[in-house]
Amino acid sequence: MSDPIIARGPVIPDPPPLKAGRSVIDRIPVCDTSNPGDLETWFGPFGFFDHFRKVVLSSCKEVERVKANGTISESKLDTLAHINDRYVEFLIDCHCGRRLREQNVIDSIRRM
Repeated sequence: MSDPIIARGPVIPDPPPLKAGRSVIDRIPVCDTSNPGDLETWFGPFGFFDHFRKVVLSSCKEVERVKANGTISESKLDTLAHINDRYVEFLIDCHCGRRLREQNVIDSIRRM
């Protein structure tokens, strides 16, 4: 009898534990805009951007919830999370990355 075939993907190490006083928002994912492959996986079809945007927004919402000590409505909390500096910075960086990815697509079509 033959050995079963076991599919193994790359081993992804666990992230380091958070230090006291740090939050998940300190580990915002970053796209390497100098790598066309990263741009495609982030902003191409079925890309990671929308998932990461929601993760960052959720993290910002938790930060704002802690700042308010629970004395704030959910709608106000959503508004504060959307204008959080980290979230806005993430969106600006991703907008630049999306623009670069679209330029790569246009350049590759022109080369055909």
